[in-house]
Amino acid sequence: MCTTTASSVPDADAKEDIENIDADVKKKYQQTAKHDLYPFKLRWSFGINPGVPMINLTTDNRTLLAYACSHVVMMYDYSSKTVSPLQGHVGIRIPHGSEGMTAARISPNAKYIVTVGSEKCQNVYFWLWTYSKDQPNASVSLIDTMSERVKEVTFNDEYPEQFALTTDYHVLFLTWDGDALSYDCPKIATKLQRIGIFNGSCYVSKIQQVFTATANGCILVWGNVSPEEEREANNSNYRKKKKKKHIKTVNLQKCNITVIIDNQRYHL
Repeated sequence: MCTTTASSVPDADAKEDIENIDADVKKKYQQTAKHDLYPFKLRWSFGINPGVPMINLTTDNRTLLAYACSHVVMMYDYSSKTVSPLQGHVGIRIPHGSEGMTAARISPNAKYIVTVGSEKCQNVYFWLWTYSKDQPNASVSLIDTMSERVKEVTFNDEYPEQFALTTDYHVLFLTWDGDALSYDCPKIATKLQRIGIFNGSCYVSKIQQVFTATANGCILVWGNVSPEEEREANNSNYRKKKKKKHIKTVNLQKCNITVIIDNQRYHL
């Protein structure tokens, strides 16, 4: 009598099939990981991050608010009562590395993001954020205000390529020309001790002026430098740059003005 026993080792064909299956699974996983960095899609989120200001993106054609919830930006349409989370833009998750940031803002047309780092000499990064690049599209170092920290970014609603940065005692005006960032830091024709620390700024629609609120209840008014003034300063690029100058200071009240905004030509 003879007996036979089944081998515990798979034959060559079966082993080859298993290896092919493993290779296919690995390839599909790598492709998924490459093109889908977020396998889980956020549908809704409750609450709000009180440490980040809410941004009003409302225009004549949309009713939209942007706010932070934990580490996610939520876009809320208060007419349709729908919300859309912004995820997947991993290129600017940590734009300034371990240095951190002192200010950041998205433009009113939702095309640009400006971030300001907390470096000793602060760096300003300008992002075309829908491209999701790892590096900013333009940057500039604020060498004129190294002893101060930028506390606020304010966009020009009519020309989002222009924005202002407010520090304790300066307002810097920046412009993106499609390739590079440039800025100027105009002098103030008033004693700083009298007007107090700067709290924030806003662009005034139609007239292209900027108002800055201070801790001593003052409003600083900034306007464009005229071409004639630029010619007198022997600046050959006066046509390309729209610089600002301090026009006047208005003593509005005796107490602190903490916030100033332009709302359809009404200032709050």
